[in-house]
Amino acid sequence: MMENCDKDSEGADIVSKESEESASADIVVTECDDGVMVDGVKLDAWEVEVLRAVVMCGGEALTGDVKEVTGLDHNEKVLRRFKKLEDAELLETMKTEWDRAIPAPTKACVTVKGENVMDSLDGDADIGEDLGERVDRLEDMVRGLQREVAKLTGGEA
Repeated sequence: MMENCDKDSEGADIVSKESEESASADIVVTECDDGVMVDGVKLDAWEVEVLRAVVMCGGEALTGDVKEVTGLDHNEKVLRRFKKLEDAELLETMKTEWDRAIPAPTKACVTVKGENVMDSLDGDADIGEDLGERVDRLEDMVRGLQREVAKLTGGEA
């Protein structure tokens, strides 16, 4: 897969990826006061982190996985961000099969457009927040990943 990164007339990143399966798709990503704009859709820092969490989980994740990685404390917060990212065509969501009395978790899968946006944002340390806030959130993400590893290996976090 070949990646091309250019700037438009206003200095915004234009990212396109080319592969044998798909034609080149231009995505305009610009930084704004408290987030980023992706093709005219404003995403706040938490929405970017939810997208990043899904990518970090291998391109697909359940609501609980995203809560663990991001430190978000309620399913509703994750689902609200899933909806916004799905409306922006960065994620696709679906209900999972479930045989319990509680509602089934939602599964999110990153789209090619979502992957391209994350590729353009990799290396952008400041997305509408100061360095201290980013460090705190990244520490929360690390703790969530450590808990997930502990659950998978039967160890303690």
